[in-house]
Amino acid sequence: MTRALIVGPVCEGLNSKNGQTNKLIQIKLLLERNYSQVEVFSTYRITKKPFRFFALLSAVRKADDVWLVLSRNGSKWLGPLLTLLLPQKKYFYTNVGIGTLLIEYEQGGYEESEVSMTDYLKKPNLWKKSKSKRLIRFYSSCTKIYVESDLMKRNFEAVYGLDNVSYLSNFRELAVSGFDRSMTKRADMTNFIFLSRIVPCKGIASLIEAAAQLKEEGISFSIDLFGPVGLREKEWFQSVLQKADKSVVRYMGEERGDVLKRLSGYDFLVFPTESTEGMPGVVVEALFAGTPIVSSDFSYASELIKDGKTGIIYPFTSKGGLVEAMKRACNVSPEKWRQMSSDCKRDSSRYSIGLAEKIIRKDLFNDED
Repeated sequence: MTRALIVGPVCEGLNSKNGQTNKLIQIKLLLERNYSQVEVFSTYRITKKPFRFFALLSAVRKADDVWLVLSRNGSKWLGPLLTLLLPQKKYFYTNVGIGTLLIEYEQGGYEESEVSMTDYLKKPNLWKKSKSKRLIRFYSSCTKIYVESDLMKRNFEAVYGLDNVSYLSNFRELAVSGFDRSMTKRADMTNFIFLSRIVPCKGIASLIEAAAQLKEEGISFSIDLFGPVGLREKEWFQSVLQKADKSVVRYMGEERGDVLKRLSGYDFLVFPTESTEGMPGVVVEALFAGTPIVSSDFSYASELIKDGKTGIIYPFTSKGGLVEAMKRACNVSPEKWRQMSSDCKRDSSRYSIGLAEKIIRKDLFNDED
C-alpha cells in the first residue's frame, strides 16, 4: 500500500475561499487516483499551536511520499525544516501561485513604487540569483517541484538554479457535460459576471466606475457580482455598492452551487484584478464553462487567455482599458461569441485532471502513456 501525505492549510469559513486551500483540494483528488491512501495534515494556524509540529513529523514518517502545498511562510520555514529533519523522504512541492514568488521579489530588494510584482515576473532581466542557501537547499532536495505556468517555471529555474521543475496546470476535476451550453449572446444586450472574493484588490471599485461610464454612453449590459465578503471588507463594499447603478449592477451573494452552471449563464466573465495573481481558478473554470473572459493583463493573463479568441485582455490597472475592453465585449456579434465560447471549451482541455494525472504518473511511475 502506497501512502501519500499532503501538507498544507485546510482553512475554515471565509478563509477557505482561497487559492491555496482550493489547490490542496484538487491535489488530493489527483493523488487519490494514484495512491492507495491519501491523508491531509492541515498546517492552518500551526504557529499558534506549535506542539502540532511533532504530530506533523510523525505523519511524515509514516508516509511514502510527501506533497507540500505551501505558500509563502510554509515555503520559507516549514518546508526547509521538514526536509532537514527527515531528508530520506520523497518530497513533491506544489507552488500555489504568487505567495511563494513574493519571497524572490522581496529578496531582489525591489520597491512596489519602482518595480511592481507584475513587472518583475514579466521581465526576466530583473530576476536575481537567490542568496538564500536555505531555500536553494530545500527546493533542490525535492524530488519534483510543480508550478502552474511556464513563466513560473523559468523564474524558479533562474532564481534558484533548479533542474527539477515541471509544469502542472491549475487543473480542475469538472464535469463539462453536466450542463447545456446552448445559449448564445444577444446582439442587443451583454451580461457580465464577476465571481471572486470581494476585496479591493480584485478591482470591483474600478468595475463599478466602468459600469457608470458604459451606462452613460447608452450601452446595454448588466453585471452580476458573486463572492464572499469578509468582515473587514463589509463596510468598504457597502460604500462601493452605494455608488453603483442598481439597474445594471447587482450583488448576488456568495456562489454556493454549481460554478460551471452559473458561469455558463453569462456572456463574459469580467476579471478586473488589480493584484498580482497566480493562475486564478475562476478563469480556468470560465474556460470549462465556455464563457469568454474580460481580464486585466495580470502576470499570467496571456498564458490563460488568448486575446480576441477566448477573451479580451486590457492593460493592467487601466480603468480606461477596462471600459474599452467591456465595450469590445458588448460589440462582439453572436456569431463571433459562439466561436469564442467554442475556443474556451477547447482550451479548457489544458487544465483537465486527466492531463495532470499523465504528468505526475510519468514522475511517479515512469509512465509514458
